[in-house]
Amino acid sequence: MRPASHWLTILTLVVACWQPFTADAFDCDDYANIGCTDHWFASDAGSYSSGVCGTAGCLHCRETLTGDWFGYRTCLAESGLTLEADSTQFYQGVAHGGRRERFYYAGHDDLLFGFDLGKMLDVQGWSLTVRAEHRWGEPLARDAGVILPTALHAATPTPESDRLILTNVFFTGAVDENVTLLFGKIDTLDGDRNPFASGRGKTQFFNTSLLVPVNGLPTVPLATLGAGAIFSVDGMPFAQLMVMNSSDTVTTSG
Repeated sequence: MRPASHWLTILTLVVACWQPFTADAFDCDDYANIGCTDHWFASDAGSYSSGVCGTAGCLHCRETLTGDWFGYRTCLAESGLTLEADSTQFYQGVAHGGRRERFYYAGHDDLLFGFDLGKMLDVQGWSLTVRAEHRWGEPLARDAGVILPTALHAATPTPESDRLILTNVFFTGAVDENVTLLFGKIDTLDGDRNPFASGRGKTQFFNTSLLVPVNGLPTVPLATLGAGAIFSVDGMPFAQLMVMNSSDTVTTSG
């Protein structure tokens, strides 16, 4: 994608959220003298503090590193668009043995977009999830002489490419309070959300053998086309039925 396209996208989001920032819709008093006040910013609606915990405030009390983007993150969420981004980095090497005693710096960047179709298109109960990710640097498995990557995200979505790849493009819709349908291109890393082997290699263990069932690797692709249903009782999921293509389509549309 050309740089101009990135700027066009950013400007579009800013323009879309500019309207709520008027004196009638933005209560600056709510942002004054709360939490860890560091600086003050001026807008057409007046001045407000950057020190609001959980919004644009100081680093140690923000929920996210970049804060609330001076209110634009909240504005986008209220319009139906959410964005989560993270970067996981690894410095690993072979201290002794293996095929080659070298150290590598590698990483993985992840962008997760959520589109609430109820807020955007008045299609209640439905949403669209899009995940874009890419890896960079050199994975360690080859020099270590092992089959599985020592750090899963240093080799995903594919060790053969460092391009930005869409691994999730799927729709989710609630049939009723107990049944939810989903279909599209699905990333299987989130299929087993137990306390031990979850976290996508970022918040729990990062070694591949601790994250995914090794015996399922030949038949369960990282990302593929599929459809399924999630069954819940009292709002808590208890069963999930999925039908998937056994061919890995991580770098293609299917």
